[in-house]
Amino acid sequence: MNEAALHTDALRSELNEEVEALKELTLVLQAEQTALVELDLEAIEGLATKKEELVGRLAALTLARKNVMDQLKATHPALSSMAADPSPGELARALGEDDLTDSLRKIKSLAVSIGELNSINRSLVSGSLVHLRQAMSILGISSSPGLYNMRGGIDESGGTGVMVRETI
Repeated sequence: MNEAALHTDALRSELNEEVEALKELTLVLQAEQTALVELDLEAIEGLATKKEELVGRLAALTLARKNVMDQLKATHPALSSMAADPSPGELARALGEDDLTDSLRKIKSLAVSIGELNSINRSLVSGSLVHLRQAMSILGISSSPGLYNMRGGIDESGGTGVMVRETI
C-alpha cells in the first residue's frame, strides 16, 4: 500500500471517529434536554461535563483530520494541483472516494442537528431563568444579573468575579 493510500485510509478513519463523536454529542444533548425539562440538576451537571469532554475530543479530531488532509494532499499525485487549503468535500470528490463524501455529509447533517438541539436547550435554560427571576422577585429576593454563576450556583462575587463572602 502506497503512502497516499495510507493517508486516504487515515482520513477515512478520522472521519468515522468524528461521526461517532458527533452522534454521541447528539445523544448527550437529547439527554440534557430531558434533564432540563425534568429539572434534574445532577444529570444536567454530569451532562455538562460530558459535553465539555466531547467538544474537546471533536476539536482534537478536527485538527487530526486537517493534518491527515495536508499529508494526503502532499502525497497524492491527483491532489497536487488543488488549492492551498481545499475543503474536505473537495478533497473527497477529487479522490473519487464515495464513502468519504458520505461521511462528510453525515458530519454536516449531525452538526445541523446539534445546532438545533443546542438552540432548544439554550431556550429551555433561558425560560427557566426568567421563571426563577420572577419567583425571586415575588419573594423579594434581588435578582441582579450576576447572581448566578455558570454552574447555576450563587455567584458570591456579586457578578464581579471577586469573592466577597463574609465570615461571621
